[in-house]
Formats: sequence, structure tokens, C-alpha cells
Amino acid sequence: MLQSLKKHLLSRGPFAQVHMGPWIRTLAFRRYFERELAGGSTHSVLDAGCGDGSYAAEIARRLPHARIVGLDLLSSPKWAEHKLGNLSFRQADLQGLAESEAYDLVVSIDSLEHITNNRAIMRAFWNALRPGGLLYLAMPRDDHDQTFLPARWFAAHHEWAEHEHIGEQYELNELEVVLKEIGFSIRLARHTFTAWGRLSWELDNVLNGSRLAFRVRALGMPFFKLLGLLDLYLPIGRGHNLIIGEKAT
Repeated sequence: MLQSLKKHLLSRGPFAQVHMGPWIRTLAFRRYFERELAGGSTHSVLDAGCGDGSYAAEIARRLPHARIVGLDLLSSPKWAEHKLGNLSFRQADLQGLAESEAYDLVVSIDSLEHITNNRAIMRAFWNALRPGGLLYLAMPRDDHDQTFLPARWFAAHHEWAEHEHIGEQYELNELEVVLKEIGFSIRLARHTFTAWGRLSWELDNVLNGSRLAFRVRALGMPFFKLLGLLDLYLPIGRGHNLIIGEKAT
């Protein structure tokens, strides 16, 4: 824990400007990628719902021997910025994913909440994995009634979520049951964006406004990042869902 505090707060610059939502998601991904996902048998990876391709590009850099595919419903101009020989992108709908036993790892980060009937997508992930393959699934859960600061301050975000999060939502134990019924065994199941992470995100977003608030936000970055680290290592209460599932051999 103390080594992680030093690594993430000191060596990377405590005052460096970041948006706390992506920072916390990436913090968790990097931790479990190193510990659980990046084995020598990982030769093919699908980033399902890859967005701007940043996670797919990081995986490609970390696994130069592997074939990495980023797939998303909408193409992003940022795909062209990731010039890596082992990385390719494809514009396609996850609901049409029909590849069978093609990947050793499927990564899905903040995508299934945007898709109705997302259980069918999870079944497609299972089918796309080779026996022994892993699924890294990070899936937000709306909790508008659990804000620390006045909920009205985040009305625009909540309105966006109501419009965009059309997919089924699950408590962590419910999502575990769904994946087990599909055929996954659960290697890891935990909450992210618990009390620490929510507070960090709220403070960051409130201060990401006027020029004066922006300066206060810059001074608060070390504190926001500390809250993000506490969310990773000492989570409190419920939050968003993070699961690593394995397709049995």
C-alpha cells in the first residue's frame, strides 16, 4: 500500500491534471492486468467497446507478442494515432459478435451499460474466448441517490446517464450469477467507485468549471488521487462492478 502511494502520487506527479473517472478506472485495470491478465499464454485480446482505443493501445504495448483487436460501434479518429503493429481496430456492433474461441482475453470496460439485452453480449464473450480464457468486465451501476454533494449539482450527468445507460444494470452478486449461468467461473469480484472513488469524482467534477475553481482543482489533485488509491485498496460500501471471469477448460 505505501509503495503504491509513492508510485502513483509521487513518481507520476501529484499535481498532474487528470479526470478522476478515467484515472480510477485505469488504476484498477493496470493493477489487475499486471496481476491477473498478462500471462505468457495471452496471444490474442479483444477490447470490446474500445472507445478511443486507449486501453487497446496500452494492452498492445504491454503484450507486443500478442494480437490486439479493438472493436466499437462507432469509429474514433484517435484510432489512427495508435500506430502499433500488433493492434487493429474494427467498427462493428457487439450484438453481432459471433467469433468463436478466437481470444485468450476479452476486455469490456464501461460498455455493456449502453447495450440492451447485455446478457447476450456476455454469452458472446464466453463464445469468443478460448478454453481457459479470461473476461475483464468493468460495468458501472447508476446510484444517483448516493452522492455526497447535492445531487442537483450533477443533474446534467444524471440526465446523460438516464439517456445513455439503456442496458440492464446489476448488483455485484447478481452479475456474478449471470456470468456463472453462462459458464464462467469467477476469479475476482469487487466494487470500484465506492465511497472514496465517488467523493473523488464528485469533487473533481464540481471544481472542473470556472478558472478560479480550476486552480483549486489543481491544488486538490494529490488529495483526489489519494482518494482514488483508497478506493482501490480500501474500498468502502457498494459501487460499480468489476469482475474477472474464466472460461473453464
